[in-house]
Amino acid sequence: MRTLFLLLANLITFANATDPVYNAKVVGVTGTASIHGKPAKVGMPIHLGDTLSTGLESSLQIRTAHGSGFALNEKTSIVYTQLLDTIDISVVTGGVMNFVNPGTHWQVHTPMATAAVRGTAFYVHQDSARAYYCTCKGHVHYETKTAGPIDEITTNHKAFQFLPGSDSLRAAPLILHDDSTNARFRKLLE
Repeated sequence: MRTLFLLLANLITFANATDPVYNAKVVGVTGTASIHGKPAKVGMPIHLGDTLSTGLESSLQIRTAHGSGFALNEKTSIVYTQLLDTIDISVVTGGVMNFVNPGTHWQVHTPMATAAVRGTAFYVHQDSARAYYCTCKGHVHYETKTAGPIDEITTNHKAFQFLPGSDSLRAAPLILHDDSTNARFRKLLE
């Protein structure tokens, strides 16, 4: 019985332990943003399973303890989770800019594909008209639902999109982000 008690106590301690490498917090808010239904404020912690949302003409910037981060554009909703040692973001709708430091494991899901990343910058946008992906700089491995795996390596924005009813990727122009917006957000992460 004592062994069972110690085992349960250790499991509870492990479950409640916070690994500082994967903690995240708000570093910037513009307009209306919420975390799990509560108004977002600078310094507010982000917990696993939280839903993050932004309103019209709003944005929300998040930094993880290891210096990586992501920024939600206006009218965006995501769910923040973690799978073992991988930060995991599910985009419900809207756009998310991601900066991932080397050595950090990161995944971003949309209904059309999953982007697996280590040490790069990339942008994802999901709406009813398309699923849009841009490898801004670095290496992103995409696992698409219909077109199979895709590896993108670039030093300067390579964008593509899925259109409804299509099972292939199409080249796309740069939308809703550019080098100057990327640089402003990156500065918040320093």
